[in-house]
Amino acid sequence: MEAPNHQEGAQTGLEISDLEPFFLYYFEQNIPDNLKPGRKFTLLPSPKAEGQDFQHLKPAADLARFSAMTAQELKAEKSTLKPLVKIKWLSNPAAAKYTSIGLPNIEEIHEEAYFIGLQSSSYKDYFKYLSTNENRKVGLRFMTWSQYGEAGEKERAAAREFLEAFAAFEAEAWTYADALIFFYDEMGQKSLKLQLKDGSWISGQGSSMHPGLAFNFQQLLDAAKASRPGDKP
Repeated sequence: MEAPNHQEGAQTGLEISDLEPFFLYYFEQNIPDNLKPGRKFTLLPSPKAEGQDFQHLKPAADLARFSAMTAQELKAEKSTLKPLVKIKWLSNPAAAKYTSIGLPNIEEIHEEAYFIGLQSSSYKDYFKYLSTNENRKVGLRFMTWSQYGEAGEKERAAAREFLEAFAAFEAEAWTYADALIFFYDEMGQKSLKLQLKDGSWISGQGSSMHPGLAFNFQQLLDAAKASRPGDKP
């Protein structure tokens, strides 16, 4: 497989599989299946948002060779990956206008929008993800602590646990729900809504008073189960 051209100024697109090494480096896991779009997207560096100082670094061309590796092989190559992981902000055309410091109003974004990347502040990086794929609107933003190296293992473990918990929640939620809206900012608002199969909505809130990577997914699942005749939480 020929490595794509990712030289500065090039408009070569990336597929989600190209981002596996990026995700592995920051979170020590491959991209969870529920964060991958159900159809193929080509992602391009987003145009610089007016008034915002976003970095737009292309991933190194060598990154492509990692896409065929297993998770175990990728972990063994982590020291090699570190200088190559330079993806900052990638989107499909439908999401290009949603570049912002925080997350956009998740209920008003274009129904095919998708982006993934990092937003840097003066002292930390934030992972940002937005997707409306498959009747779901999901926006996530949380710190990666990548600049602290091994000292940030506790926080990176918390991020992995959060992603795993969200994936498990979604897998079960579709038993009871036809639509999902999840807006999660580790440093602010945290809300999740499910439209149940009878058309009604249920919702849950997380605390915005303190930063943290915790959300009570089970409480919302219990409420969804209780809405079905014969089901008990």
